[in-house]
Amino acid sequence: MLSEEDVPGFIEGLKVDWRRNLNVSPEVKKAKSNLLYHRKKIQALTQELELAEDYEKQLVDEEKQIENQSKPIMMRFYESLESPETVTTALLLEVVSTKDWEKIVSLTGQKVRYVNTTKRKDIIYLLWIVLKLRDEYTQQE
Repeated sequence: MLSEEDVPGFIEGLKVDWRRNLNVSPEVKKAKSNLLYHRKKIQALTQELELAEDYEKQLVDEEKQIENQSKPIMMRFYESLESPETVTTALLLEVVSTKDWEKIVSLTGQKVRYVNTTKRKDIIYLLWIVLKLRDEYTQQE
């Protein structure tokens, strides 16, 4: 029978024996080896998944760009007026090259009349668009 004073020492001895058995046990070594292998495999798969997700984002962006480029120029111009800062000089020059100034003026005028923003930046961009269109048409005449 163990006295109360001997119980902690006895328990500590059991723990030491248990740890020693763990260190020499082939089953424990195999389980640790399998766990390590699977952790490495999960890490490799995670990296591969991240690369695949990045590639997917690139493909989605490319698809959107191709879809946008295939739209008629007037449609691209009108849609870009929703966010005036996205209108580029190249887009304006492409629109002007259609020589359909009445439609361009109508589209731009409608956007200016129904402007949904009070942001100074958007209003300045719209004004820049109008002035750039004016300049391009006066140069062509």
